[in-house]
Order: sequence, then C-alpha cells, then structure tokens
Amino acid sequence: MIRVGVFTRNKAKVAGVKKAFQDFFRDVEVSLVYSKDVEIPSQPLRLEELLRGAYKRATYLYKSNGFEYSVGLEGGVFKIEYNRLKIYFGVQLAMLINRTGRYSLGLSSSFNIPENYLRDIGRKELAEILYELTGSMEARHSHGFVGYITNNRIDRVTLSYEAVRNALAAYLAGNYIGIISDDVI
Repeated sequence: MIRVGVFTRNKAKVAGVKKAFQDFFRDVEVSLVYSKDVEIPSQPLRLEELLRGAYKRATYLYKSNGFEYSVGLEGGVFKIEYNRLKIYFGVQLAMLINRTGRYSLGLSSSFNIPENYLRDIGRKELAEILYELTGSMEARHSHGFVGYITNNRIDRVTLSYEAVRNALAAYLAGNYIGIISDDVI
C-alpha cells in the first residue's frame, strides 16, 4: 500500500491525486491533511506564488506526517504579456516529495480566463468569484472555475490529476529535481 498525503481541504484535489497515483500504483491510500498553522498565499497571481504555495503544503506534510509521498497542489492565475496583449491563464502546480526527500514538480494544462472575470482578482479569490457567478459554494470542490469557464468540459479533478501525474511520471523515471534538506526548507 502506497500512503499519500495531500495538504488541502478540497475534495476535487484529493480525487485528482488519487487518480494520478492509481495510474502508477495498484494499491493507494490518499489522506487529506490540513493545518491552519501553515500560511498559504490566498490567490496566487504568478507562477512563483503557485510554487511557493505548493512548496509550503508539500514540505509541511514531508516534515510532519511520514507519508511515502507528500503532495502540495496550488491553483492560481498567471499572466502573459506580449505587445498590447494581456492573457490570463488558470493552472495547477504540484510538488511531490517522497519520504527520502526527493522531489519533483508538475503543471496541469492551463486555460484562458477572460479578463472580465478578473476585475476583482486582487481583492477576491477565484473561488469567491465562482460563488458570485454560480451561487454555489460546492462548485469549488467539484468542477471549479475551470469547469465554469469551459462549460464543464474540463474540471478541477482533471487539472489536479494532470499536475500530479506529470510530477510523478518524471519522478518515477528518475528525473526528480533534487533532495529537500533543512537548508532548503
């Protein structure tokens, strides 16, 4: 049995993690872990902020829970500018740390977010904007903002799955990024 910890309160993320690990392992147990003691960025607006959030989630699990794999997933927005174009994308980033400290990263596919949805993005999270659009608090735990934007052709489970699958595939192929040590944490 492979024991995996995911630092989240979101059921869609847990489902995506489980699906990704089941692509590679037969017997998987995924545990949801959350702590208010870990300061997580509220709404990442750059890839660096996504990495910081995933890093904090994964390293908390790695240091404190003894899972075979500790997974930090962070969803957010990043912007690409070219000439007068400003294009916003939603994406998920996964950080995966095994019990020996070896880690890898993966990104999901990204989706374009029309700028009119992002007027309040500095003051509100995508989840709050999604609630205003749908009237449902449960939407963030099922299809998420990506489901709203794509008319449920893509959902949050899929993005979580892709990010973790990409990190895990590279890791299992021996292409991990490095080893977490106390001076890195």
